[in-house]
Formats: sequence, structure tokens, C-alpha cells
Amino acid sequence: MQRRAQEVIDCCWALGERNPIILIHDVGAGGISNAFPELVNDAGRGARFDLRKVPLEESGLAPKEIWCNESQERYVLAI
Repeated sequence: MQRRAQEVIDCCWALGERNPIILIHDVGAGGISNAFPELVNDAGRGARFDLRKVPLEESGLAPKEIWCNESQERYVLAI
């Protein structure tokens, strides 16, 4: 997954002025509860998050567990 994400980033970066990426955020210890609000705030937008679409290795997590999960090795892209 990391390799594929890096390929997307590289292709976008290669577009120069036409690069569609607005922001890349390393999720890290704060989980998506940290990264998503910062991404939305920096973009000056509102947002709705569908936590059921967050890729997880562990099934059966409650929405608040997904939201606050310490998610190492995860990135969020705004395009």
C-alpha cells in the first residue's frame, strides 16, 4: 500500500504546476482524529467522514475506536 501511495504522490509531483495535491498529512500517533480535521481546516472546507471506508487490519472496531486509533504508517492526501 505504501509503495502504491508513493507512486501516486510521485506522479502528482511530476505534474509541477498542475499537481492536484493540496496537502499530505502523516497521521502518526494522533490518528485520523488529528489528521482529518487539520486537513479540512487547512483546505478551508467542511467535511463528512465515512469511517466504514477506513482500511483497517482489525475488524469490529467501534467508530470512536477508528477515529482515535493510533495509526502509524498512514497518510492522508487532499486532492
